[in-house]
Amino acid sequence: MTALANWLLGLLIPHRDVYLPQLELIWLQVASDALIALAYYLIPITLIYVVRKRDDIAFNWIFGLFITFFFANGTTHILTVWSSWQPHYFLSGLTKVITAAVSLCTVVASVNLIPQVLALSNSAQLEAANHQLDLAQQALKKAQEDLAAQVEERTAQLKQANDDLVVEVRDRWLAEQALRRERQQLRQIITCAPVAMAMFDTQMCYLAHSQKWIEVYGLDSTSIIGRSHYEIFPDIPERWKENYHKGLQGEILSASEDIWGHADGTKVYLRWAIHPWYTPEREVGGIVIASDEINQLVEARETALEAARLKSEFLANMSHEIRTPMNGILGMAGLLLQSALQPQQLEYARTIRSSAQHLLNVINDILDFSKLEAGEMQLEQIDFDLDSCIDSVLDILATEAEAKGLELAILLDSSVPRQLQGDPGRLRQILLNLLGNAVKFTDAGEIVVRASVSCQPQTLGRELEPLCCSPYSFGERFINGREEKGEKVSTSVGKGIINSHSPTELYHQVMLGKCPPAQTSCYTNTPSPTSQSLITIQFEVRDTGIGISPCDQSKLFQSFSQVDASTTREYGGTGLGLTICKQLVELMGGNIGVESALGQGSNFWFTASFGTQAVPITRSLPVAASQLKLLVASQQARTRQAVRLLVETWGVQIDEATDGSATLKILRSKAAQGEPYNLAIIDWQLPDSQGEPLVPRISCDPALAGIKLLVMTTMHQLQQVQQLNSPEVSGYIIKPVRASRLHETLVKALTSKQAIGSNALVNSEAKNIKESKLNKLPPKILLAEDHQVNQIVIQNQLQMLGLQADCVGNGKVALTQLAKQHYDLVLMDCQMPVLDGYEATKELRRLEGSQRHTVVIALTANALPADRSKCLAAGMDDYLTKPVELETLEAMIQRWLSKIAQSEAVASQSQVVTNSEVKVANTDDTLLDWKRLDDISRGKVEFQQQLLQAFIDNAQVGLEGISQALQAQDFVKLEQQAHRIKGSSANIGVLLIPDIAARLEKQAREKNLAGATEQLKTLERLLEQVRIFLANWLLKAIDG
Repeated sequence: MTALANWLLGLLIPHRDVYLPQLELIWLQVASDALIALAYYLIPITLIYVVRKRDDIAFNWIFGLFITFFFANGTTHILTVWSSWQPHYFLSGLTKVITAAVSLCTVVASVNLIPQVLALSNSAQLEAANHQLDLAQQALKKAQEDLAAQVEERTAQLKQANDDLVVEVRDRWLAEQALRRERQQLRQIITCAPVAMAMFDTQMCYLAHSQKWIEVYGLDSTSIIGRSHYEIFPDIPERWKENYHKGLQGEILSASEDIWGHADGTKVYLRWAIHPWYTPEREVGGIVIASDEINQLVEARETALEAARLKSEFLANMSHEIRTPMNGILGMAGLLLQSALQPQQLEYARTIRSSAQHLLNVINDILDFSKLEAGEMQLEQIDFDLDSCIDSVLDILATEAEAKGLELAILLDSSVPRQLQGDPGRLRQILLNLLGNAVKFTDAGEIVVRASVSCQPQTLGRELEPLCCSPYSFGERFINGREEKGEKVSTSVGKGIINSHSPTELYHQVMLGKCPPAQTSCYTNTPSPTSQSLITIQFEVRDTGIGISPCDQSKLFQSFSQVDASTTREYGGTGLGLTICKQLVELMGGNIGVESALGQGSNFWFTASFGTQAVPITRSLPVAASQLKLLVASQQARTRQAVRLLVETWGVQIDEATDGSATLKILRSKAAQGEPYNLAIIDWQLPDSQGEPLVPRISCDPALAGIKLLVMTTMHQLQQVQQLNSPEVSGYIIKPVRASRLHETLVKALTSKQAIGSNALVNSEAKNIKESKLNKLPPKILLAEDHQVNQIVIQNQLQMLGLQADCVGNGKVALTQLAKQHYDLVLMDCQMPVLDGYEATKELRRLEGSQRHTVVIALTANALPADRSKCLAAGMDDYLTKPVELETLEAMIQRWLSKIAQSEAVASQSQVVTNSEVKVANTDDTLLDWKRLDDISRGKVEFQQQLLQAFIDNAQVGLEGISQALQAQDFVKLEQQAHRIKGSSANIGVLLIPDIAARLEKQAREKNLAGATEQLKTLERLLEQVRIFLANWLLKAIDG
């Protein structure tokens, strides 16, 4: 073989020798082959890398052929380079043979793959496919993310649910353990309870009981556990079963007093409570009954009630026994004062009367306090005028204040409504007490009564705190007769509770008609339908008196308590006045308090809530108030302020002057400017610059001749002033200034063409009771009174009124006398021998039947609310409390005689008027109260006609409602409709109708319809009269 090789090689020469003359060509060939070989080797290496990375590529076996092909080609080129130096052409040829074989195989394989390659997608399809692949990948990624989030969320939920379940299981386990412990404790408590207790399941079987249960109900403790309660007590009343059933339904029941009957017939008083108990599943598992014997409590209550009854009876007897002789003392003293007495005798008589009156006031305080303590105080709900109420208080105290040289002023804010609804008597009592104390404890300076609209009542439903806001600064105090700012010292009271409500809430609920009947025992009347709203008014009584130290203020509103011993000795008193005021204020829905400092005066204030009248009566002047100019001249600032507040309310322009020279200057200046004052109110004590009285100088000045002069003076100085004054004076105003008197004087001055002479009569303060209108009536009066002194007193009082009365000593004789002749009015004493006033009146009503009705006025020395009810229940029409005052007796008789006259007019009307013909009676006397109508309308005719038309329309609807109520026997509706007609007709001055409507209202309240149909027909006829009168009036106005 070696020889063969050498032979083969020896025969050939290398390529170098062939290209030796051209060396560059040799290197060109070598370099080219080397580079080609390098490329052929690199390409398969790349393919090997791709194939290894992408083993999923189709036809990967073809890549193996291409790799072999490229390696073979590369080897061929390497051997070509090698043969340039060595003549090994055999190796080169062999390599080429291999390369050719691989190439052919590659060609064959490629040809076979051409159909498959042609079937592959083009670039656009690949791009679309790639795009779809990208979208699919993105969707897949998002789906994976969502799936991961859901998995995470569900995992968290499952974890939370698992935690909650663990907590719930733990809580349930703890709750079950707690319930088991509680049930065990409950059973132990029930077993050891000192009262009768038992635990039952839903079938009313015993689960546990106390020993007291066994003792109270007389049971055998060894035999009732597990047994049914109904089995042990087979005869248990049905109402107990109903209570048990309600308890098993989840209700909690209790009773403060009940009766349980034992099998042996004995009964015990029990208080009991039924409570459901619950299973771990929050379902009712049964009930627990607790009861306790209260026989001793019931006996104690009955004893207390009996004591209260005895106390009331004692108070009634005490009132009667004291008032009966007091009536004689006061009556005789009054009669003695009317007789001709020497000065010393007159002083003795006055002392007797004042002492008796003081004793009577003490008795009244004690009775009021007893009524308040017993919850029997009753508040009225009637229309009243605030000015008149306050004026009546001033009438009582003005003389005493004047005697001490005190200035008394009333300042009512213009925002305070004057026409209110409430209890004027109790308001007067509060003001009289506070103002009386101010007069008593003040030796110099002034006393000011203020009233203003206070904060509106707070939200109902909770107890009200003491009032914390005021229209005036409570930090003010009086020092040396003037106002200064000082340290606020205040005591506030008023948190009493009645029936689980504050008195303020009860009052507001009753006034608004929202209080349930069970909570209105302190009130007599429901609110009037004419009441529009509630308003809270604050009253203040300021004085410059001795003052009260802060440590003593807490004693003021306590029963039977006064400031200190020295004051008690000097001023006296029962110590009940402020206590009564406090409780009355609370009943009126308000609070009361005081601000004071020792030696610096006091300021007592209180608030009270009132209803406002639907159609208030306003005071008007006969000329346009805006055109009036008035000057008030006085050295006293309070007097000027009081006049200003009043006349500004009426729309009058007012100026003030403080001395005589300034007054003359202002009057002359205005007269020179051609704008003179219409009126000048001059204080009599106001001197001119020379110290002479100012009024004569004004009267003598020709430049001031057109001014009407009104002189202010005190009652004590009035007679002297009238004697010394000029006849040009148009009127007198008595200090302190009162609204009603000031208005009356202004009206008289503006309407009078002549001045009031020196011999003219004084205003209402100087009226003589003998001039009463009663002496124009000839009524027949019967007096039934067993006490001889009282007979003399009342007969003399009647004689002073111009009346005569027949007198009898007991009820039996009174009935005999009434059977003999007709009397218009009977004054009937309640307690008389043989036959008392109650029984006599009942017998009189039985004898009269429905044909007649004699007015009976009770005379009683009892002053409790039950006595009034007893009088009315016996058939009496009204009552007077002894001692009887002359003015009260006069007002009572006048009122009832007027009603009798109206009733007679109604009777005559009902006989004359028929359905076919209606005759109009004398409208001035029997149809309309023109004064009332003028007051409401201020004299405007058109407004009067509109009021009457509105009344007719509303009354017609009301009469239809009454007719329907009578047919249905609806007493509530009948009472409401009759009340509305009564109120509206009385409000605008329609006569006769209010009395008939009042009778219907009373019949509805008593559920008695006897004669109601006739009453309705009479109302219809009277309304028809008003309609015809109005139609004629309107026709005359059109014709005119």
